[in-house]
Amino acid sequence: MRFAALSLSISMIFALSVTASEPEKPKQALSFSVSHDDQMVSYLRLFGANAVLLDAGYGRVTFDTSNNQGVHQEDTSQFWEAGIGFRHYLRQEQMQPFVQADYIHAQPMNISIAGCRGAHTDTGRVGGGLEYHVSRNFAVEGYAGLMRSMTSDRCQSDTFNSNNAIRQFGIFRSSIAVNFYF
Repeated sequence: MRFAALSLSISMIFALSVTASEPEKPKQALSFSVSHDDQMVSYLRLFGANAVLLDAGYGRVTFDTSNNQGVHQEDTSQFWEAGIGFRHYLRQEQMQPFVQADYIHAQPMNISIAGCRGAHTDTGRVGGGLEYHVSRNFAVEGYAGLMRSMTSDRCQSDTFNSNNAIRQFGIFRSSIAVNFYF
């Protein structure tokens, strides 16, 4: 009888230890985000409550190129983006609030304004968001905050030569992102 009780006790302890230990949490993710003017794919590498992000994306903007003689025109620029970021999770639960800082460099694929070359935009962002884990390997998130960007270009023609630098400070939002953990 004592042997049966001892065997049952050992079996229960073993069963509890097996069910109590969860599988290791995934440490990597691919994130797909969409905002009003660009789409981004990010690779996240988790280190405890922190993550490093590597970003690549595509964007498209339309801008006014009207002149002072009443001719109204719009032009479109498409661009590639690359960036790096750092994220810190404030809690590690199903709903995970986070703070994040990142840097993004955008390079146009096409400049249709005659004579303009070397245009690029550098953007620094600081913000926060919330990631909701639907399952162990799938999450959705939103991210918003402050941004500081600088766009510069050089335009030359027979009649003008200019170097432009536009600095902007404002808010941003990433509409939604879906994260696939592995």
